[in-house]
Amino acid sequence: MKTSKTLVFLVITVIVFLCISITLYRHQLNVLRDASLQKSSYGITLGEGVYFVGDPIHIFDIPLEEFSSVSSGDVNDTIYTKNKVKKEVLYENHKIFSVQLSPLKNRIGLFYYPDDSQENLEAKIFNIDQGVYKEIYHSNFHPWNVGGNLQWLGNDHVFFTVHCGSSCQGLILLDVITGKTHSTTIASMSSVKEKSYTIFPDWFSKKEFRFDGLINEMNGEMKDGKAYLVFKMVRDDGAALEEKRFLFTGNSLKFIN
Repeated sequence: MKTSKTLVFLVITVIVFLCISITLYRHQLNVLRDASLQKSSYGITLGEGVYFVGDPIHIFDIPLEEFSSVSSGDVNDTIYTKNKVKKEVLYENHKIFSVQLSPLKNRIGLFYYPDDSQENLEAKIFNIDQGVYKEIYHSNFHPWNVGGNLQWLGNDHVFFTVHCGSSCQGLILLDVITGKTHSTTIASMSSVKEKSYTIFPDWFSKKEFRFDGLINEMNGEMKDGKAYLVFKMVRDDGAALEEKRFLFTGNSLKFIN
């Protein structure tokens, strides 16, 4: 009888010990996980089940049909999301400032930092059809001087903004075939006595267009096989105004509305 009680006591002791050990082990795993996540520049949203995991992925290892899952993140990181898992996207182990697939999905344009100092940006075009890339532009600007992401205008041109002052921004157009550039300066005017307005000189003719409001966003769009430069306009209070659209032919802009 005494032996039976001793065995029962030993079994209970072992079970209690195992429960305590498992609890401590799980706690330690949670501590390590939290510490690891704090090192990630992306953070974590447990409620949505989104987290950062694994090694970075090379930009050209991402299938074209999944390119819509690539986006700009915080601190100029480019992020690829699949099944709620986020990975940093790199080009030849270099951080990417911005990247975009061309409308015909046969070219990739990207801005990346060529070295760890991140004091310069380079733009490259990767021709997917031929399996080679072509460097078309080397930015000598400091990263803070580049005002926006690289965007496609049609399939043979990209554009991006650069800072030039508190009330203006430069707009650069690049021909990815020839490497030729066009530039213009967009001025935003605002005062207490009159409503805000924007002046946009055409890249080619230098004709000045004046629009009520301020440019909140600019995009390149494709519709029915035609390329358009689109300005999303807003008032001083942020209320949306009618967008302004230009038909882009490759060597001219035609104001549509």
